[in-house]
Parts: sequence; structure tokens; C-alpha cells
Amino acid sequence: VRGKPWYAFNHYRGRYTSRIELNVDVPVNIGGLPGRLAHGGEPGHDTESTIKERRLVLDLGRMGPAIQIENSPSAVVSEGIANAALDVLLPPDDLVEVYASLLRRCRMSPGEGRRAAAYMKAQRPLGRVRPNCILLAYQGHRLDAELLACSKRYALLPENEAQMSLRYIKDPLRRSYGFIYPLGEDLVRRFVFGGADPLRKTVAA
Repeated sequence: VRGKPWYAFNHYRGRYTSRIELNVDVPVNIGGLPGRLAHGGEPGHDTESTIKERRLVLDLGRMGPAIQIENSPSAVVSEGIANAALDVLLPPDDLVEVYASLLRRCRMSPGEGRRAAAYMKAQRPLGRVRPNCILLAYQGHRLDAELLACSKRYALLPENEAQMSLRYIKDPLRRSYGFIYPLGEDLVRRFVFGGADPLRKTVAA
């Protein structure tokens, strides 16, 4: 798809099927590909929706989870599950092998797989930049040019991704949604990993 203010979007269609849309306006780099697939697919949004349909809707007859409301409190947990999905799916050494395989297919050095994994771990806190930009936009009344500069400098986004982030920030239906990714991830990581970062012990730059 094109012209969207996000990288990818999962539409759960029921009966254990999803439609996952990828925004081709912004290229998917090697570092972000495994996380994006895990986020929208397994064990992220698709897995969460599938399990809820089976266990809550079909087995227990609870119809609430059959209705997915995007801007709702449950989205905090959903996006947290999706953001933490890759670390739930793969131990750190396996993730290094995934990056090595991707690099090999792109005719790049597979020996850089460990650096790629370390880089993706190191840049994870940058997910808090967009919520800060939202505050700058709506409380600080900063100009678009200032918001773009903030995204490029502090989130390390290239121009096209900074422009997409600005569209996201300016969308009235999404400006509050931008906060839930880091907040939800913190919540889920504390629950799943007991507050520990699963990459910290074994992946070094």
C-alpha cells in the first residue's frame, strides 16, 4: 500500500486469518525486517488475535474480543505484545543467525549479523522519540519543520520516514496512539521477562 502514516498494518479477518499490509513508500531495511514480520504476524498481532478467537470467543463464548477497537485500552497490551514478539520468538543467538541469513541473501557479510542484532537492540529506546514529538506538536505548538528535524536528529530517521512520522503525528486519530508502543512494550516485557532485557546478556556490539 502507499500513502499510509505507518510501516505495516494487520487486519485480522477472523477464522485464524489476517491481511498484513506493508507500506512500500518506505523501504524495509534488513535490521527492521524480522521485527516487523514478528510484530504483525507471529507471535505478534496475528497470534494474539488467533488465540483470543479460539480460547475466548469460540471456547468460552466471550464475544468482546471479536470486536477490535483500535484506539482502546486493550491496544496498549496488543502493541506491547507485538513490539516484544521477536524476543519472545527467538533467543538472542538465533536472532543473530536470522540477521546473518538476511545479509547473506543480500550478498553482504553474514559476519555482520551480530552487529545488526546489537544495533537493533541499541536503537529500541528511540521509539520514545515519536511520543515526544507528539507532545512538541500539541503542547509545544512546534512547526512541522521542527518536528521533522527532531525525528531526523533524535530518532535517526531518513527524510522519507520522518515525513511519514509527521503524517502520523498530525493525524487526529493516531496522535494518542503513538504513546502506546513504548508504554505497552515496557508493560509486556515486565510481565514476560520479569523486567529483564533478554538481549542484554548475550548480544554485544
